[in-house]
Amino acid sequence: MSDLLAGAGILVAAAAAAAAILSPRGRGHAIALFVALLLCPILILADQWNSPQIIDLRDDPAYLAALAAAAAAAAAVLAAVFSRWPIVLPLGIVFALPFRIPLESGGDTANLL
Repeated sequence: MSDLLAGAGILVAAAAAAAAILSPRGRGHAIALFVALLLCPILILADQWNSPQIIDLRDDPAYLAALAAAAAAAAAVLAAVFSRWPIVLPLGIVFALPFRIPLESGGDTANLL
């Protein structure tokens, strides 16, 4: 992924997250939350496309499409839940803390929370 496209994706995801946080609850709030939740895994996958963990996904497009559909469905459910019950968001963050994803960047490996 080119640096310009990656930067634009990060800006859109950050703008969507900010809009979701600052906007009053309603349809626009839910859409902004959905966009933010959907873009983050896409940006991570695009950045890690050549890493050893992703090579198996690249070789099986049907499996990758199924995972993408599952991620979109999960993002839609999470956006609806967080929009309906905002108190659940901090609980979801605490729940996600033990799950770490190893990412290789700049010749170093870091664990994504």
